[in-house]
Amino acid sequence: MDPLGETSLADDGWKVFGNVFGPDWSYWYGYGTFDAPNQTAGFCSVGEGEGGPDQGSQQLVVYSDYLNDNHWDDTDAIIEANVFQERVVTNADIGTKWDFVFDAKRGDIAGNTTALAFIKTIDPNSGWALTNFILLNTTSIPYEWDTYSLSIFIDASLEGQFLQFGFLSQASNVEYSGMFYDNIRFSQDPTISVGFDVKPRSCPNPVNAKSRGVVPAAVLGSADFDVNDIDLSSLQLEGVAPYMWSYEDVGGSFGGDLCGCSASGADGYDDLAIKFDTQELVDAIGPSEGGEIALTLTGSLLDGTPIEGQDCIVFVGGNRPIVIMEDEAAGFGVFGESENSGTTALRNSPWKPRSKQSPARKR
Repeated sequence: MDPLGETSLADDGWKVFGNVFGPDWSYWYGYGTFDAPNQTAGFCSVGEGEGGPDQGSQQLVVYSDYLNDNHWDDTDAIIEANVFQERVVTNADIGTKWDFVFDAKRGDIAGNTTALAFIKTIDPNSGWALTNFILLNTTSIPYEWDTYSLSIFIDASLEGQFLQFGFLSQASNVEYSGMFYDNIRFSQDPTISVGFDVKPRSCPNPVNAKSRGVVPAAVLGSADFDVNDIDLSSLQLEGVAPYMWSYEDVGGSFGGDLCGCSASGADGYDDLAIKFDTQELVDAIGPSEGGEIALTLTGSLLDGTPIEGQDCIVFVGGNRPIVIMEDEAAGFGVFGESENSGTTALRNSPWKPRSKQSPARKR
């Protein structure tokens, strides 16, 4: 791009917005959104000659808005200068993960100035409420180039909202704030988001942390996803491999929030029903302060495509048992006590136990 062009950054999709806070961080006012300027004392410019072997000849330089009078009036106002690109979240984005990846190095930032990279989502239908603000502090990064990243998962609640990614500085009293950025990419993660349900047909998902049994779960099949394509040896829930699995229709997809739930039953599509050793999961999750805990299932398809699914559980205290409804037990292979030996026995035949060729927990 033309390093001196007045609209060079705007033509590349960059915008700016300013927020001004008092020294106690009380909000004073905001201004924008404007097309990004270039080669002025406000917000950003095209820089040259600061790249390394992996950067180009030009860089994005982000700094404060020194054209704002509050920088110069001895009020100790904090000027937040946002430099970003934005898009609207569509229905097609639901269930996808997006990565914001960039190279960065320290510029002339000094004093009490803060530099941040961010992903924001803003809801225009709720008074422009900030619904996500994912941050990476770049204030103290080295003077040498390195690569950094942020990610966001798009759920149904974000449809129609503005998604912004970019950089900001917070500076007062004309303190230096320059930072260099290059190789900026915002793209959909190739990971496929799959429906994942802990304790299908249960809502919510209580788990007895002292149980010596198993936690049932399922990767949900649909018209667009065949669970037979999953590489069983790749599956891990928070680093724990499934104890057993079978193919059966145990639940339906749920399009709500991450920790929302549905007690809906079979939907006509085969699911991959899996079980995890409760104590292995408890050890993997570690200490909990209570409330809902989001768990992530990772794995891949037989062709190597990564997959990921999430659901939430709630640990219940003491030795209270996990309640499983009778109709769930009929289709979900519940463990029970053997009349003869007193050891656990499997009451349902479709289940396949873990073997030497089956998934095993990585240690």
